[in-house]
Amino acid sequence: MTLAHLSAMFPSVDFVDAHRRLAVDVDRRRAAGVGTAGLRPLALASGDAAVTIRPGTVVEIVEGIDEDATCVVVFNGASAFSDFHNELRSVPGVQLSGGITYDRGGYAEFDEWEPALRALYQGRPVYDPAVHDGTLAGRPFVHGVDPVDVVGAHVRRFGFAVVRGVFDVDEIAELDAAVARLEQGSTPDTPGTWWTTDANGTARPCQIHYTTQRAPEMAWIESDERVTALVTASIPGLVPHPDRGNGVFAVLKHPGARGGMTDLPWHIDCGLGGHTLLCPGLHVGVQLTASNPALGAFAVLAGSHESSVRRARVDESTWPVVVADTRPGDVTIHVPHVFHAAPPPTGDGPGRRTLYLGYGRQEAYEAIGPGRSFDDLLSDTADDGFVSFDDGAARS
Repeated sequence: MTLAHLSAMFPSVDFVDAHRRLAVDVDRRRAAGVGTAGLRPLALASGDAAVTIRPGTVVEIVEGIDEDATCVVVFNGASAFSDFHNELRSVPGVQLSGGITYDRGGYAEFDEWEPALRALYQGRPVYDPAVHDGTLAGRPFVHGVDPVDVVGAHVRRFGFAVVRGVFDVDEIAELDAAVARLEQGSTPDTPGTWWTTDANGTARPCQIHYTTQRAPEMAWIESDERVTALVTASIPGLVPHPDRGNGVFAVLKHPGARGGMTDLPWHIDCGLGGHTLLCPGLHVGVQLTASNPALGAFAVLAGSHESSVRRARVDESTWPVVVADTRPGDVTIHVPHVFHAAPPPTGDGPGRRTLYLGYGRQEAYEAIGPGRSFDDLLSDTADDGFVSFDDGAARS
């Protein structure tokens, strides 16, 4: 499967027709307006056509390029805009794949507009922190005490959950030992590994993909009934993908790490695109170690999985941000589209170690294919394992 093949699975969206229709859709333009506070006009162009989207309580869409548009995005072909409209490619995804250029401004300005554009194109609301209770969202559940249906309802409401005591000490030791063997046997050119440099300047793997394919002794985790019960209770009908979409993968945090995709700012797992194909889905994180800020804890914005969030406006002091406080054997469950972060450890000891199992729609499983992830359709992983994202230079 290539990106072109995937694009052909979805209706082609015409640039002119789409914006003429939206220009008279007051409901969509009002929904988009919620996400435009502090923004300047954005111009989009494709072929000989162009529109400017003006911010406001109700955004305005006009033909042509306004002189005061601080960002002018040019789609390089009809398919690039159609993919963007269909959310097969996001702002970073369409840039990474060479689908756009800028006549004015650059990535930062375009990225700030994406939540408003998703309200305009998909009808998905811009996130409102006032309607979510972070205290309630952060409530942990206890395996064997709280019914899985209650956990599942929590995941659907808030986009994530923490379940304590799912795995015992011996099971976690077995899994962590298998991951450690993979870690010690990997080099930066080992396929399916992402790398960083620790505080001492030593190259260290920060992600190891397809762990159960490479270490069959840990493959029992793929069909463990405790995990599958939680998945079914949260979003029925999903299928596991141990041999695609990065498979069952380990996240290894290193204090003082520099470079690579190890300490991640606020993001969604469908951040490069593919939301239309990949969501709904689930990631189940088996905690091999404890997790807290000193170890590089997982943080999540409660209830953000059914909306779009402006990254630059997240206020961690007042918004319902929940930081996972877990112990070895606990499990976290999160929806790929929930807004979350993986900040660096604040302590100087060992960092967090988590094993993630992915679940998605059958259509995604079939489209992506073995040994591939959706992101591979947009860009090949770096040959040396040091994966990063270049947001490009703004051009005036």
